Amino acid sequence: MIVVVDFLIVNALLYLLTEYHPWFARWTPMKVRTLVLLSNIGLIIGEYLNPPIIQKRVISSGDIVKRVLQLSLLQGFFALFFMKMLYLGFVGGRFQAVFCVIEMITILISRYFERQVIKKYRSVGGNIRHATFIGADTELLHIYYRLTEDMTMGYRINGYYSDGEMPEDEMNEQRHHADKLKKLGTLQYFLENLNHPEKLEVGDELYVCLSRRKKDTIRRLSNFCDQNVVRFYLVPVNVEMLDIGLKRELIDDIEVFSTYENPLKNPFNKYIKRISDIFLSILFL
Repeated sequence: MIVVVDFLIVNALLYLLTEYHPWFARWTPMKVRTLVLLSNIGLIIGEYLNPPIIQKRVISSGDIVKRVLQLSLLQGFFALFFMKMLYLGFVGGRFQAVFCVIEMITILISRYFERQVIKKYRSVGGNIRHATFIGADTELLHIYYRLTEDMTMGYRINGYYSDGEMPEDEMNEQRHHADKLKKLGTLQYFLENLNHPEKLEVGDELYVCLSRRKKDTIRRLSNFCDQNVVRFYLVPVNVEMLDIGLKRELIDDIEVFSTYENPLKNPFNKYIKRISDIFLSILFL
């Protein structure tokens, strides 16, 4: 549905511009139809490479803006590229740049309203996802508050399995009058019933917070999730975490962590640089 709205927006903008902008007065009907067709093809490519993400439960406004910017750049780039291929000497770089800006602003506005509709639907009980925790660590409490503090995210927490208890003082201090996180059983009970999932309250997602020393247990839980179509998340134990901004890197097949990150290693930055180079090259041809 979100993609359909994008196509309606782009085609509505194209209609208004081609009908009322004086630059198109000298265009033949065939050339206008070609522009509309190629603009839609560019949008198809853009939607394929950058599908909408506003339906995700945890997402920032910055991520939405980045995705819409990528979509607009891709649509504009391919529309302009195809027009130059069909009509040698075609000069439309400035128009396409202006169109991309208008397109981006309009789609961003639509994304805001679409996001509000999705949130409202989830807040009244639609599109709910159930999650279960494994372990008893304060990091799970942070996730618990993050997922349940805003009901529009559409999460319901079944409870947790652990041989220990959640830290009561921590939970009472941070939960903001939320219902107490329910203990569903021990970790041993969960492991003993991996072959009988009907006896377990798992839900759609499983968040596991166990020490790395329990590799075999973590592996068994991961395999269980794969076999039962449950999303598996491994949460680092609080005492094993460091307050340092570390970035994951690979040296051959060895995993290491570094405090330095090359800006061009960010796929978005690299992608924007490449598209900008190509777009500006075509613009000044």
